[in-house]
Amino acid sequence: MKLTEPQITLIEETLVLNGLNYDDIKLEVTDHIASEIEALMEDNTHSFEENLKIVFEKWAVQLKPTTYGLWLGYAYSGPKMVMDKMANFTKSELKWGLLLAFFSTLIILLLYKIINNVDFLLVLDAMLKKLLIVVILTNIYFRITLFKTKVKTVYSTLFNRRFYITLLFSIQIAFNIFRIVPLNKSLEVKVLTLVLLLIFVMYCINSLRFLHKHFKVEKKLSPSIS
Repeated sequence: MKLTEPQITLIEETLVLNGLNYDDIKLEVTDHIASEIEALMEDNTHSFEENLKIVFEKWAVQLKPTTYGLWLGYAYSGPKMVMDKMANFTKSELKWGLLLAFFSTLIILLLYKIINNVDFLLVLDAMLKKLLIVVILTNIYFRITLFKTKVKTVYSTLFNRRFYITLLFSIQIAFNIFRIVPLNKSLEVKVLTLVLLLIFVMYCINSLRFLHKHFKVEKKLSPSIS
């Protein structure tokens, strides 16, 4: 038995009341719940409202308010399924960010040892900072763009939550708080600073990846929100 539009709307409204106001996940969950209710209505004589209650009781664990502590912030909570997804993104980002930064640093240090010239580090430092400027300006542009959108996704939420941290570190980099070359421009290299700078570059680029995913969802949902 196919559900009517008002019934599907009621499912969506109930999900929002349970804190699930992320359009990307809400769309998937609405489809799952609608299918489960349709199956139940084929097998029993209960009303739509009764079957709705039965199905939502099954989803109660996934909709339970949850927090992930340091991974997402102790003060930040939401439905378990949303927080799980955000936490998995954060853990994966940290793992791959550290791995890529480590190998990138090894390659840079190997090249530096072969070239043995401080100018190599100075050029690298300038290139990384220019790349960050481009990425940050792009982030600012899309942060403004997100104010106009009616769609809220896990991806846009992650992007918005990290935007000000990104901006803060960018200002520090602009004022040369992070330097991979000592002030005396000796042949030494600040390895830890280099690693941190590379991690931050990847962090910023990953923010743009979240944006890309958000706009894909927004494009998919555009017929229903226009």
